[in-house]
Formats: sequence, C-alpha cells, structure tokens
Amino acid sequence: MAGAMIEVRVDGRAGAELARIADRAGDLADALREFGEYLLESHDRRFAQGVAPNGAPWAPLAASTLARKRGPGILRESQRLRQSLRYQLAGDTLQFGTDVVYAAAQQFGLPARTLRPKHGKALWWPGLPHPVAAVHHPGLPPRPFIGVSDDDLAELGRIVAGYLLDGATA
Repeated sequence: MAGAMIEVRVDGRAGAELARIADRAGDLADALREFGEYLLESHDRRFAQGVAPNGAPWAPLAASTLARKRGPGILRESQRLRQSLRYQLAGDTLQFGTDVVYAAAQQFGLPARTLRPKHGKALWWPGLPHPVAAVHHPGLPPRPFIGVSDDDLAELGRIVAGYLLDGATA
C-alpha cells in the first residue's frame, strides 16, 4: 500500500473471537433456516391481518367477488395461498414463496383486458348464460402478500448477530 499505513493485529481472546465469527460467517445455513421459520410466522400473521409486508391493507374485494365468495377474508377463501408458503435454502441464499399458479396475479395484480377464444368462435364455462365471443375481465388490484417488512429485517439482524456472536439461534 502506498502512502501512510498502520497495521492492526488482533490476537489473544479478541483474535480468537473474531476467528470464530469469521468461521461461522462462512456457513449461515442455521441462521437462514431460523429466518425462514420466522418468515412463515410473519406471513401467517399478515394473512390474518389482511395486510401487505409494508402494513398497508389489501385492496378490498369487488362486489361481484363478495357475492360469490365462500370463505373468510381476502386471499383466504380456501387458505391455499397461506398454506403453500415455503422456504428453501440454496447455498447461502434463502428462497421464500409459493408455487401456486395464481399467486403472481394476486401479488402483482392484473390489468383489465378482454378475453377472446384462442381456438373456436366462442367462450363458455359453467355459470355463463351462453357462449360469448368475448368477455371483459376487470383485472385484479395488486395484493402483495409475500415480502419482507422492516420488522422482518430487524429480526434477521437479530438472528444473524446472535448466530455469529453467540453461536446459537433461537
């Protein structure tokens, strides 16, 4: 290094402690696993409250949806989304989400659009009074249900700090 320089050497107990922390930092799987479990609980609480990760309430249901709805609350008719949330560890990465096909439409919303048949001349499904050439779909407002809140990030910090400094997770 050119110019002025100092060298800091840490030895003794502090050096041993830093070496232990550096070793633990190489494998955060236990800490990430604990955070995955925490995220399952955090998302479960938000589903019960009907709020996005930022605390904003989910968009209300349309009157037409309320008229045919069978289950409780928004995004909870069958509980499928809520129960499908999973995490998995891939190296030093925690992946969290769901494999439910319609999840992205709920998370990000859908624009209004006109549905037309891809094959044939008409659309038909049970409940439709007769085959039709096109159907207007009003779209879906976004209802973000997957994400990390400020509280979640603070908990991640506590988990990682506890893991690195104490060598233990909850």
